[in-house]
Amino acid sequence: MRRTLFVVMVVGLVACKSSSSSSSSSSSSESQPGPGTGSTGSAPPASGSAAATGSATLAIVQGANVKVVQVSAAGAKVLRDVSLPGTVGDIVWTGADPIAMVMRPDASRCEMMAAAGGGSAATSDCASDAKLDGTIGRITTTGFVAYPRLPETTWAALAGPTGDQKACNSGCWSLFVRNNEVWQGHCKVSFYADGGEVCDSWLYARVDKPGGAATSEPPKDAHGDAGPNVAAETRVTPSPRVTIALAPIAHEGDDAEPDSSSEASPIFRMRCALDGITTGRFPDKLEPGDLGMTKDIVWISTEPPLFAAYHMHDGMTGFSTLVLFDRCKPTEMGELIAGPDGLVAIATDTIDVWQAGHKLGTAPGGARVLFAPTRN
Repeated sequence: MRRTLFVVMVVGLVACKSSSSSSSSSSSSESQPGPGTGSTGSAPPASGSAAATGSATLAIVQGANVKVVQVSAAGAKVLRDVSLPGTVGDIVWTGADPIAMVMRPDASRCEMMAAAGGGSAATSDCASDAKLDGTIGRITTTGFVAYPRLPETTWAALAGPTGDQKACNSGCWSLFVRNNEVWQGHCKVSFYADGGEVCDSWLYARVDKPGGAATSEPPKDAHGDAGPNVAAETRVTPSPRVTIALAPIAHEGDDAEPDSSSEASPIFRMRCALDGITTGRFPDKLEPGDLGMTKDIVWISTEPPLFAAYHMHDGMTGFSTLVLFDRCKPTEMGELIAGPDGLVAIATDTIDVWQAGHKLGTAPGGARVLFAPTRN
């Protein structure tokens, strides 16, 4: 098993039921999310007019650097600015400190960048010491404090490559946190599939309390792979000014009739109306590999009406892009990150932080964003 790191357009993050306003009716060929699909659960509605108060704390990752930033209406205050000995491959926050893992980039990728005369950023990313690959440590007020590396005997039960098998080159280590226990995963043999390296045999051991036996099963209920249910966490009431309709469309041809043969996995085009006036449709025109919009709607603000949905694309592995609808005007952009207590971040070149429908403030952008937990 291998986890995909830094894929922040994670569909699973919003793979939950949500709702939109049902203030007007849809045509017979359109479906419209409504109360029957569930929305913000039992979470309290946003007040709509109250000023944003309070603050949020985030870890912002860029290459081998982690900044811990406090965001409020007064601005963004850097609380920690920590450089690691290599590129950050994964990060999880538990207790007072974020916990990060150093990752060695893919060697073949680095060779290609070097042959192409890659710039300073590429050189920096590929400069990690191979001996530090998989190093785990805490991002503290005094810097990066690494846990002692587990002895090689920890992984003795892992067989190395034989015959046509390949030795793992990158993605050979993983990080899990469960009930404040810090676990490390390791594999030695991999194969290539869907354009990437995949490990098929792993062992796991605690790195914060060494000495225990390694296990072939990952720690249960660990943080990291599954994010919060965004729609349930945002605590935002859909705007009564907005009507959202989803129209199934054919897999081929932009304006063809709905394709009944694709009912198992229909493609949906989204139409959005503000104050009864339809502003357009998205996607306007299907491109090759376009899989349309998801049914899941994440409301960020009741007023002004602001919500997000995901635009699906086919490809070697499939991927999605975030579409932000501001007063029904779509912009394909960035990512959506959920946090505790109704916090949500919209990450593009900068990071806009919202809570319960109100904007708290803006922080500098990064390759990955992680909220501090207010509960463990």
